[in-house]
Amino acid sequence: MLTELANECNAHRALEARTLWSAIDAVFVVTLHVMCDVFGKSQSLSTMLQSSSADLSKAVDLIDVVVEDLTTARNDEAQFDRIWNDALKICVMRQIHF
Repeated sequence: MLTELANECNAHRALEARTLWSAIDAVFVVTLHVMCDVFGKSQSLSTMLQSSSADLSKAVDLIDVVVEDLTTARNDEAQFDRIWNDALKICVMRQIHF
């Protein structure tokens, strides 16, 4: 999408797209993948806590589950390797230097 915008006739929009594209590096891609994983694990908790009819005892139980899941993920090298490899594939596909 940014590549298409960078080649657009609208000079201002094309400049913004090129500027944004130049700011995307491997660190950004890895960080984005890690954050997507974290947010994915905590999405059900977020949804529950935003509900006007949230059962706080169930929320506490879900908090414990999410914390345990995040702790396990933090210590799981295989999971980070999967995230790393996914990010690397994106970098190679989009020609982002690692």
